[in-house]
Amino acid sequence: MNFRDILSPAENEMYDQYQQEKREHMKRGTNLLGRVGWAKEHLDPVDPKWCALWEDPYSEKEGLHITYPSKHAISALMRGYIINPLDSHWSTMHLLVDTHGNKAVVPNIDYEKTKYTMSKLVMDMVIDYRRSHNEVAEPMTFEEAHEYCFKRSIPNYCWSTRRNRPTFAVITPDKLPPTRTFRNSWRLADYTRLKDIVE
Repeated sequence: MNFRDILSPAENEMYDQYQQEKREHMKRGTNLLGRVGWAKEHLDPVDPKWCALWEDPYSEKEGLHITYPSKHAISALMRGYIINPLDSHWSTMHLLVDTHGNKAVVPNIDYEKTKYTMSKLVMDMVIDYRRSHNEVAEPMTFEEAHEYCFKRSIPNYCWSTRRNRPTFAVITPDKLPPTRTFRNSWRLADYTRLKDIVE
């Protein structure tokens, strides 16, 4: 299946523009992956202090997720001018296609949520990532770098929307159970009742 056949003329034009701009960034060494690679080689990693626990309200089969910030991401964010701002990350456009031929072109901020409305997703294609090459985030504090990592890695609807039950919490890793046995039965509500462990 050629994904270009699925795109509308306007979406094809957007993809062509993205590819052209990406090639220019590759020549200049200013593309996002190049900046991240430089940071990984030249900056000392910084150990994270917190991890995030979260549940996906659109997937009842999945258990509790645990997200740890990357040591290299923390150091790059604290130095600044390497990783792109969150709003440029969320502006990334994805093409989603399912087995029935249904198509959706959605920004990254809606990407995870839209996946659950597509039956048997067969294609996920990034068709516009330009802002991530063009824009860089200012230096952050240690705490701000953690917050950035959590917001970028965890679906927006898990932490930005108030719900009847908790779907997101930040704790120190030492508050996690020592073993991962029966992890699928863990529930975030059990953690949020223990006010002394939730940051």
